[in-house]
Amino acid sequence: MKKSENTNYQITSIEPDFEVLVVENEPLLSLTKMDLATIEQIWNEAQRKSEGSLFNGKLLSVVSLVNGKLIGKFVDYKLYIAQLAAPELEPLLQIKPISISCICLLKEKLLLGKRSYRVTEFPGFYELVPSGGIEPSNVMRGKVNLLGQTLLELEEETPLVRKQVKTVVPFALVQEIDSGRCEVCMEIVLDCDQLNEKLEMASKGEYSELLWVSLEKFKLLTSQKDVECVPFSKQLLQEFLFKKKRK
Repeated sequence: MKKSENTNYQITSIEPDFEVLVVENEPLLSLTKMDLATIEQIWNEAQRKSEGSLFNGKLLSVVSLVNGKLIGKFVDYKLYIAQLAAPELEPLLQIKPISISCICLLKEKLLLGKRSYRVTEFPGFYELVPSGGIEPSNVMRGKVNLLGQTLLELEEETPLVRKQVKTVVPFALVQEIDSGRCEVCMEIVLDCDQLNEKLEMASKGEYSELLWVSLEKFKLLTSQKDVECVPFSKQLLQEFLFKKKRK
């Protein structure tokens, strides 16, 4: 385990057999009528701003991270939106999202996306693609199917399909110390025999633009003053390159 140059991240290298477990029958939150009214008000406002594109699905939240074991429980997504908008709810809700973040490689290029201005976090920012939360449908016998979730995110966020993927391997677990959120970092290597490097990348809603960039272009793009990049994507790439260098 190590801390990154950004001291808000704690990084642990993980093996291909790393597991994320899900528990059921967690105690229900004790929310007052006032809490519930606040949550509904925030959710309705978020829905209005997103033009009704938000869906109150399930979000996997950290229960514990001990001795390399990551355990989570599912909560309503609207609760997380409320926690973001009203930090005073955080001590009560204590939602710490568990997500996957990927580096998708085509030869020596990375897949980068510009986030839509309709999303709730980092609108208009660039980030590595794909990334996203854990779907309940990808939990089998209390264990998250990380391969299945990664392929699902890839197909939902890009025009790529799973038959074009050569390998998917977990390589790091990154915890944001301030928020407690955890990202399981995955490396996707595409089968170049099945792909045209000039494949046109079509957005499916979350991104306004998708593009292949070299490492040099990524560094140049994210160093420009008028271009903003999701901080975690910079951290993810740094950790990926660090691990590659050690091999």
